[in-house]
Amino acid sequence: MSEENIPDSFDELFSCMVGNDLTANAEAQDGNPAPEEMPDLKALLQENLSSICQAYSELGKDSSEFAWICGESMRKLLGFLAGTKEAKEAFKSLTQQLRERMKNEEMTDARFISFIHLADCFPDLRDIQRLAEKLSLESLLYISRFDNDLKRIFYSEKAYAESWSHYKLQKSVRAALFELAA
Repeated sequence: MSEENIPDSFDELFSCMVGNDLTANAEAQDGNPAPEEMPDLKALLQENLSSICQAYSELGKDSSEFAWICGESMRKLLGFLAGTKEAKEAFKSLTQQLRERMKNEEMTDARFISFIHLADCFPDLRDIQRLAEKLSLESLLYISRFDNDLKRIFYSEKAYAESWSHYKLQKSVRAALFELAA
């Protein structure tokens, strides 16, 4: 995954997830989840669908908090399947069911992937809530594209402290403000 680039495909997303804490506990020695360690995925799926849809109805599709809750729920659920042949099918099924329940066909797979990536880059909801006081969802998604943790922290905190617009954030990134400050 390159700098300033979110995973744009399902396969890229799961190659990033393999080896993280979510998948390490569910993987057997041969790299596939052991059947006795797999959770009841159908019950887990329904629980996640319900919590995501509730957040959508309470917060709205353009809410940073909704994006994080959606991404974190999907990340946890799909993390159990990373590296399995069922992973891609589960992702497609989950996103289709979410679109149907939310009655929003505009939510693309790429948008859901960006939400998962946001939750992965900002693991604490409180950080998102604080940053969202001054930054738009698009700015947070843009910042989450950076592979470099220090760069991500620099731009999120600088944009927050100075109440940057999305345009100002993009302009500062193009001007390599982080690299100049280092």
